[in-house]
Amino acid sequence: MKTKFIPGKTYIPASGKIFNQEEINNAIKAAKDGWWTEGEFAKQFESDFKKYLGVKYVSLVNSGSSANLLALYSLTSEV
Repeated sequence: MKTKFIPGKTYIPASGKIFNQEEINNAIKAAKDGWWTEGEFAKQFESDFKKYLGVKYVSLVNSGSSANLLALYSLTSEV
């Protein structure tokens, strides 16, 4: 994504063509590598997201349901 996101200003389409050529190329690269989920791009996103949030840990999950379960577990775990 080349343009900066500005909350309340940047238009986000609900549908249609939203991927640029770089994103398409990266999807093809991930598919060729066989790493759809835990590959180079996911690790880079986790690293960037940690820095953005200013936190020590980030964990990507496969769905919103898994995210909810992980959040509840982290809030109720005695560990």
